[in-house]
Amino acid sequence: YLRSGSAASSTRCLRPYLDALYDTNYVTLNGSPTFGDSYPNGQIYNTGTAGLVDEIGAFSEIATLGSTEQLLARIPLTATASGTAQFSLNAADTLPQNESLVYGTTIPVGAEKTVFGQTSLAINFPIYIIDNGDPAPQYTSTTGFNDWGNAGHDGDLQYANTSDMTGEATATWLFSDVAPGKYRVSTTWALDGSTRPPDAPYKVENNDGVVATVAIDQSAAPNDLNSDGTNWEDLVEVNVYESSGGFIKVTLTNVADSHWVIADSVRIEKTGDIVWEPEIEVKLDDVNLTDNSAVNLGSTVEGAPVTHTFTIKNTGPSDLTGLAIDTSGVPAGLTVGAPAETTLARNETTTFTVTVAATEVATLNTTLQLVNNDTDENPFDIPLSAEVTAAPQWVIIDNGDPAPQYTSTVGFHDWGNAGHDGDLQYANTSDIVGEASATWLFSDVAPGTYRVSTTWALDGSTRPPDAPYKV
Repeated sequence: YLRSGSAASSTRCLRPYLDALYDTNYVTLNGSPTFGDSYPNGQIYNTGTAGLVDEIGAFSEIATLGSTEQLLARIPLTATASGTAQFSLNAADTLPQNESLVYGTTIPVGAEKTVFGQTSLAINFPIYIIDNGDPAPQYTSTTGFNDWGNAGHDGDLQYANTSDMTGEATATWLFSDVAPGKYRVSTTWALDGSTRPPDAPYKVENNDGVVATVAIDQSAAPNDLNSDGTNWEDLVEVNVYESSGGFIKVTLTNVADSHWVIADSVRIEKTGDIVWEPEIEVKLDDVNLTDNSAVNLGSTVEGAPVTHTFTIKNTGPSDLTGLAIDTSGVPAGLTVGAPAETTLARNETTTFTVTVAATEVATLNTTLQLVNNDTDENPFDIPLSAEVTAAPQWVIIDNGDPAPQYTSTVGFHDWGNAGHDGDLQYANTSDIVGEASATWLFSDVAPGTYRVSTTWALDGSTRPPDAPYKV
């Protein structure tokens, strides 16, 4: 709007031009500016820069305008976040083309003779409350929750006595047709000196399933928020992505350590819009990985290859695309498989594998670069390390092996029905006529400390308590 600071008709603005600034932290342009009836000619503006409607202006007819405020233009804006948005005007920059003029003179009205307005606007997102007294399907409860009309939000509540329950009882708050956005979910209860549980179990769900299960201490007063004279306790923040049919459901059960479990009201408040971008999540087994944080694949022995499976998930609302792995820096000894899928919709997953070949003793290091379209994690870097150690060095000589590894003298006899490798030799001490011996010879043994062990079979026949081995 424009208004002259003088009653003289000659000071009324014939040709106003200016810049209009708006706060992109809280609002966004939602369409094209429209001009008032008093300024039908030479209409211009430029909306190419976010937060600025540049050089907006027009000029009126030849006839002098009236003395009241005149509408120059309307700029349509949509709130995008809660908070206080700032708006202001200042002088046009393109001079002399866009200088402001008044009737009766060709001398421009400079910025020093113009008062440019500014204002602010408090923006609050919608708040929705479902009380235990509201009708189904907004609020429902099963047998076990009982009415109490002397306390609570809206003057009533329901309670469950955990000491006399015979089964699980539930209270449910259902917010249906919820618009897309980020929501703060809170609840409340009343204290009156009677017992409250330290672990009242709330479950919060959206269209994707369970978002969180939260144990709330109802023995203390809610204290995260005071709104409209009621104190509230936050449960969780929930995202709703669906353009239609979105819901938030909160369920409270009586499965708690002590009575009384209180079902009163649940409040949801929109705190922001969904950022429509993909979001990559990478796991090894059940462990979430962080971009560019080291991952140790552990060790394996030479000759024992190990395959590790990584899972990629898109937790964002937009498609995660272009999934690929840059393997140019992967050393011999590691084999990296490509992701099974290259595009993931919201909540979809795919996998890829890393195999430690273990063909030789080695210390292996590399950084996998997982290419994707996540705006702040592309590529998703995975620094990997793995160790291949030497295989255990053991040698076994069996009684069936040839000389000189194994030799025996008269007195030791073959038996093919038992023992390591299915055979053994035995000597009968009751009929010996001289010493008999069995010998195992390990030759060309490398320097080192060795553990020496033996074995035998039991079959119910007699065995000596003092079989004499010499090493």
